[in-house]
Amino acid sequence: MATWLAGEFGEFGKHKSVISFCRKFVIVLISGQVLSLLVTGIGVFTTLLENHTGEDIPSTLTAGVFFLAITNGSMTIFVAALSILLIKKKYKLIHHISIIISTAGIVIVILEDLKTDTNKGNNPLVGDLICVAGGFGAAVAMLVKRF
Repeated sequence: MATWLAGEFGEFGKHKSVISFCRKFVIVLISGQVLSLLVTGIGVFTTLLENHTGEDIPSTLTAGVFFLAITNGSMTIFVAALSILLIKKKYKLIHHISIIISTAGIVIVILEDLKTDTNKGNNPLVGDLICVAGGFGAAVAMLVKRF
């Protein structure tokens, strides 16, 4: 491994960025796994609670999945679009393909949200548009912070 690191980053002992990268990667990996475990726990314990009480308990898991899918996906699209328009950033083909897939995912989630009969709200389209607006606001904040 030291040979590979030496080939990629110069002498292994002189560059601490490799160790820093590895440490950050492990922290992000562990944090992601803990977050996944917590999300899974929400679903499991909500189901157990519904089975125990016999009540239909609204789960924040379902709402959270829709919210995250729409907000995060639209934020990615808006960051890319604003970067192209405002700072003339050039993206590769793979980035454009990712944006198309993300856009398709948002459209599918919104259409599914509109046709599902289990919606508890009066107007799910308004909620979806608020999520998209939140994605736009997050994109603007991210670009302002970056530049």
